[in-house]
Amino acid sequence: MALTTNLLYYYKLDGNSTDSVASANGTDTSITYSSGNGKIDQGAGFNGSTSKIALPNNDWSQSTGFSVSAWVKSSASTDQMIIARDNVSGTGRMFFLRLELTTGKAEFLRFDSSTSVVTDIKSSSAYNDGNWHHIVATFDNTIGSKIYVDGTSVASDAVTTNNVSGANSVPYIGIFNGASSQMNGAIDEVGIWNRGITSAEVTQLYNSGNGNQYPFPTYNFIISTLSFTYSLNTIGVIKSFISSINTLAFTYTLNNVIFGRITSFLVNTLSFTLTLSPISSIVHAWQNLQTKTSATWSDATKTISTWINRGKNQ
Repeated sequence: MALTTNLLYYYKLDGNSTDSVASANGTDTSITYSSGNGKIDQGAGFNGSTSKIALPNNDWSQSTGFSVSAWVKSSASTDQMIIARDNVSGTGRMFFLRLELTTGKAEFLRFDSSTSVVTDIKSSSAYNDGNWHHIVATFDNTIGSKIYVDGTSVASDAVTTNNVSGANSVPYIGIFNGASSQMNGAIDEVGIWNRGITSAEVTQLYNSGNGNQYPFPTYNFIISTLSFTYSLNTIGVIKSFISSINTLAFTYTLNNVIFGRITSFLVNTLSFTLTLSPISSIVHAWQNLQTKTSATWSDATKTISTWINRGKNQ
């Protein structure tokens, strides 16, 4: 299943809280957008008091499953709300995901239609260490709830009670009910699905710590030519190149690409050229760029593995 399946809203937070999927744009209060507050390009900075992003009060239609995902960075020991939809009363109580007061543990609470808490799970480790962490909460009414941090499941339950819709409450990023548990730190790349995304999809979002951004493009190529030239001009993730015959000349150019990975490049290559050419508007993304190549030879095959990692704000 593609990550875009049942993706309701996605907020890149690159200078604003515009929704990249639908038209559920946020309303900002005291938000500081900058590359220093971003995991990928820019992100939203929260001041711990007045900062918040209010999202439209739409029906998410996710009583049987939903997921929320965000990159978070904070070193505060106060209650740090990541995303919440909970008006504390009535049928508006749905869920909240936070870094817990004092402990800094990731905690996910979920409510049923009678506003009773049916899920309260938290990680065993703290994540208010001033580093970027990818935090995901999921619910599936056939499995239960999970929290993933940095691609790994850190807490779960098997409670399958359906979730309340939350349609009577305003969702917020970085604050609880618009008035408390204010985030003091940075949040980036917020996604909301009306299904429980899988562990494999969480891995794709985490992308070995580099992050992944809507529309989550991937490219796979099978090369069977004597001379091959390819130029990529779209921001995305390069997943694999596989060649089954001799390639006399291979030229590969990355233009405007923030991050990528080339694996399983098997070919008897007489000429190999790799060119990196980011555009000026995202040139900051190449800070601390790491490249590594390795080659082993057998009688007829040369194996090349090349990794390209974004080092920005690591």
